[in-house]
Order: sequence, then C-alpha cells, then structure tokens
Amino acid sequence: MGGDCDLAEAKRRVGDRIFFVGGLDQNACFENGTPAVCREHVFRLHAASPNGGYICCPSDHFFFGAPANLQAFADAAKECLYN
Repeated sequence: MGGDCDLAEAKRRVGDRIFFVGGLDQNACFENGTPAVCREHVFRLHAASPNGGYICCPSDHFFFGAPANLQAFADAAKECLYN
C-alpha cells in the first residue's frame, strides 16, 4: 500500500480479511524527515494494526535517505511487537 493510505481506515473496512504490506512514506521519512519523524510513522502504522496483519516497510523504492533516519526506522520497527 502507498504511503498515503490510511491504514486504520483500511483495516476498519476489511478487518482481518487481508494482510497489509508497506505504507511507510519513504519521502516524508527517509528522504525529508528526521529520526523522530521516522519513529512516529512506524509507531502510527503499528498502532493502526494492533492485532497483526501488517508488515511495516517503505511503500516504494527510494534513492536517498539519511542513515540516521534508516536506523530510526529499524530501531522503531524492532520495538513494535504483536502478542
């Protein structure tokens, strides 16, 4: 799914009938963001799918990204666990 998709709304509409992949806006996070922005995006996506059914990853390819932003993404993703 694209970075402009509202994951919470998509989950509300289809429930657990579909598995979502993507959704992280790589332009707003990796290319133009800060580590704090990247962490917020990851946690927001995880919170929108608290019972699973989601794999957090960039919504598309990217060519530029600050190493600190990529590290913040990876660190935040490691903190997002499902029970």
